[in-house]
Amino acid sequence: MAAPEPSRIHSLIDRILSFPARSDPPAVFDIAKPDFAAVRAMTEASLPNGEDQDEDWLRRSELRSTGAVATMLESIGFAGRRGETEAIFVDARCGLIGSQAIGKLIATDTDAIVSRILRAASGCDARGIILATQCSAARVRGPYWRQIIRKLRSKGEAIDIVLLDHVVLTAGGWNRLFVGAGAWSFS
Repeated sequence: MAAPEPSRIHSLIDRILSFPARSDPPAVFDIAKPDFAAVRAMTEASLPNGEDQDEDWLRRSELRSTGAVATMLESIGFAGRRGETEAIFVDARCGLIGSQAIGKLIATDTDAIVSRILRAASGCDARGIILATQCSAARVRGPYWRQIIRKLRSKGEAIDIVLLDHVVLTAGGWNRLFVGAGAWSFS
C-alpha cells in the first residue's frame, strides 16, 4: 500500500512540533536597551486585578446633589476658569465616571457642541450628563443655551443618555437652571 506523500503543511507542522523549547523565558522587550526608564517601568508594572478594580469602582463619589457637584468641580479648579463649561459624566447610580472641559461656548455651532458632549459620554458608557457653566445666569437662560439644552435632551435620550442637570457658577454662587430625570434616578 502506498503512503500519501507529505505536503508542505505536514512539513511545517513537523518543524513546529519538533522546535526545541527555550529553557529560559524570553525577555519582555528583547529589542530595547534595559537602561530606558520607561521600558523598565512598563516591565515592572503589575496589572490590576479584578478586586482592585471593583473597589475603585465602588469608591467613586456619587453626585446626587448640587452640593456634591459643586465640591467635585471645586476640586478640579473649575472656579478659576471664567466663562467655561464642563460636562460631567455619571453612571446609573450617579457615580462619577469622569468629566471633560468643553471650553467657552460663545457663538459656536450647537450641533457640534452637542455631538462632542454625547460622543464623550458614550465613550465612557455614561448614563447621565451634568453640565456646569461659569457665567451669569441671565446669559445661560438665553436662546443659545436653551437650544443646547433642548438638543442634548432629545439626542441624548435617543441613545439612552440623560441630561440630569445644568448648574451655573455665578458671582452669587451655584444655581440650578435645569433639572431633568426626576431626582436623578434611573429606575
